[in-house]
Amino acid sequence: MVKVGAFICKCGLNIAGVVNVEKIAEIIRERGYFARVLDYACSEAGQQEIAELVEKEKLDSFVVAACSPKLHEHTFRKLARKIGINPYMIAMANIREQCSWVHRGAGAQRKAEELTLMAIERVKNSKPLSRKRLKSVKRAVVVGGGIAGIETSLILANSGIDVILVEKRGSLGGHMALLNEIFPNNDCSICVLAPKMNEVWEHEKIKVYTNSEVVSVEGSAGNFRVKIRIKPRYVNTECKGCIDDCSSVCPVTVYDSFLGTFRKAIYVPFPQSTPLYAVIDEENCIRCDLCVKACEPNAIDFSQKAEEFEVVAGAIVVATGYELFNPEIKKEYFFGYERIITSLELERLLSPSGQLRFEELFSDVRKVAFIQCVGSRDASTNPHCSVVCCMASVKNATILRRRYGVETAIFYIDLRAGGRGYEEYYKRAMSEGVRFVRAKPSILPENGKVVLKYEDSLLGRVVEEEFDLVVLAVGMNNCGEFSFVNTGKDNFVEVVHPKLRPVETSRSGIFVAGCASGPKDIRDSINSAGLAAAKTVELLSGDVELDPYNAYVAKSCSGCGVCENLCPSGAIEVYKKEKKVSINTNACRMCGLCVSACPEEAIDQGFYSNAEIFAEISQVSPDSVLVFACNYCAYSALDLAGALRMKYSDRIRVIRVPCSVRVSVKMLLEALRVARGVVLAGCRIGECHFGVNTIAKRRIKALKEFLGEDGKRLKDIWCSAGEADVIVRELNNFIQGELNAK
Repeated sequence: MVKVGAFICKCGLNIAGVVNVEKIAEIIRERGYFARVLDYACSEAGQQEIAELVEKEKLDSFVVAACSPKLHEHTFRKLARKIGINPYMIAMANIREQCSWVHRGAGAQRKAEELTLMAIERVKNSKPLSRKRLKSVKRAVVVGGGIAGIETSLILANSGIDVILVEKRGSLGGHMALLNEIFPNNDCSICVLAPKMNEVWEHEKIKVYTNSEVVSVEGSAGNFRVKIRIKPRYVNTECKGCIDDCSSVCPVTVYDSFLGTFRKAIYVPFPQSTPLYAVIDEENCIRCDLCVKACEPNAIDFSQKAEEFEVVAGAIVVATGYELFNPEIKKEYFFGYERIITSLELERLLSPSGQLRFEELFSDVRKVAFIQCVGSRDASTNPHCSVVCCMASVKNATILRRRYGVETAIFYIDLRAGGRGYEEYYKRAMSEGVRFVRAKPSILPENGKVVLKYEDSLLGRVVEEEFDLVVLAVGMNNCGEFSFVNTGKDNFVEVVHPKLRPVETSRSGIFVAGCASGPKDIRDSINSAGLAAAKTVELLSGDVELDPYNAYVAKSCSGCGVCENLCPSGAIEVYKKEKKVSINTNACRMCGLCVSACPEEAIDQGFYSNAEIFAEISQVSPDSVLVFACNYCAYSALDLAGALRMKYSDRIRVIRVPCSVRVSVKMLLEALRVARGVVLAGCRIGECHFGVNTIAKRRIKALKEFLGEDGKRLKDIWCSAGEADVIVRELNNFIQGELNAK
């Protein structure tokens, strides 16, 4: 018989301030298990005490009731290995994020006790597992060719790793290439960046694909299969980058929000583009062929087609940057009026490489207003701060004063100058005459001028003031959605932990750098790129060890072939005549679909085994609502709800599963037999990390219909890891509405 012990963490007052941890220990002892309360289980002293007690009590496995397993499960597995216990024979009970941080009183106490007992039953039914070793491919795919992607690629390549750099636009450089000067030293942006762009392009270990995108990612850490699509540029390598001949005859002019200026349908993104080839905008090109006739090197080639190819890589770094907020969404800013421009448009006017010069376009301008937080810190658009806007406006307001003697005023909600040298930079701007006004003005365009009406909150007066030009400090949006990595509600890439693991995503082997995980300035983007590169080098420096969560054949098979037909990774082969099934554990994506779909229960899964999950179900109290939460999104959303102290019913009990499809009909029925209500919670439909949660949705819909009136006790919720508000609202509505009605 397995001898199990439990260690209950006080976590200071985080847990002990709400839950009576000594009472939990007492209940566990009454059940015949060893139990001990610790001050901080994750600390060095706490781990040492666990090690000593495991040896003294001769425990075969143990449970730690503390914070989320997503934070410290690896800590206690490492400890288990050190003291001779199989790391997959331990479990964590989440009594902080999903208990003491969201509940109070008797309900919190009861839930903490029950979660700990559920974890104990789980480890009693666990089996020792061995990590898989997979030979890693010494190649990395970097998605995004801005400063973060460039820095990551160079570090990796200089470490001896082959790099595939994929950039969706026509040139490397990203937004940094478009800037005039960069704070706090006012360096020439392109002067700093251009040598790095060229170094990447010329590096023998780096293959650059511009005008390209990642279509799909399959496989796992050490052996990803990445499909890349190269979009037709319609310009070949004979192009000399002269642009004047072909662009001058193009009849199409469009506004490019990325470049912050108008351009032709054929264009070179900017003078220092790398590669220095023109690109044709397929969406706006009218195929008049005037550029073909004008191009002396005969570089225009409309016969080009999109190409797709697959590369195998050991790791992926997402460095896709950001998109600027579109101020047209906020009608009150009158973007499009001739005297109202964005911060990027001003950058291009001030830059020597810009198509237009500030002094040429606005020669009569003597007074300029900067309006901060356009599209940032706004509940109707983006609640987040975009980090760089304040300092960028301070920089440009100072430049306007120095170069042109222009009077400048910055209208702000709260001025943010976070970083070494930034506060001094702000004070220097103030000393040079830049005016700072704490107000959020309204705009009244009038006859070539712009009138701002505002209440100066520091002086306590309402003012109407006329300006020649208004600059909108537009914030950062995410740079698109991803099918292969977890994103939050704001669609920025989610990381495992913002402080302890800031470049690691929930999918092993995929890292994130720069603004892909949230707004950053150039310095912090480069820092994160360095860390992402270091993590990649660490991963690819030897064979990759994978958690043994893969599906395996548990008993004799009938040869029906259901698993083979459903497996999203093609890891299963069924021999119907022999009634045998073979599972390629290296190809298995570990979603658990085959396990839950097998009518014979011939397949099981490591760590998320049938025995473990049913054991946890058995400990749920009759008045509880049992939530099966997928590891990547729903479970993370509940952890986030805890961090935000969002309240929901203390009747909720959570079982973590790898994917919503891991939960079989038999599990749902057993949960309904035991609990008051049952919830299946997974990733947003269409954004499942395994691409299979549509099957789970169909499964629960069919079960609801089959159960009739009793089906009202079933609920499905689909959310991202960042949508704590969604899962909390849906859970509360279910308990207060449908479940009570039933």
